[in-house]
Amino acid sequence: MNGPFRSEDVDDPRIADYSIGLAIIYIAFPWSEAEEAYALVRGLAEAYRVGFYDVSGTSEIIYP
Repeated sequence: MNGPFRSEDVDDPRIADYSIGLAIIYIAFPWSEAEEAYALVRGLAEAYRVGFYDVSGTSEIIYP
């Protein structure tokens, strides 16, 4: 979504920004995909028993 290799199609559901650190993965999705992305990422966090912080929504924190 940002950077030198970004797509001009900002609503392409295959596009996301990632930042990966030692103890965090931050993913930004297009707003048009927010509900589906939220459900998918939260489900994966629960399945793999890792923390989840909803930065853009309710600020909900889920920690196994």
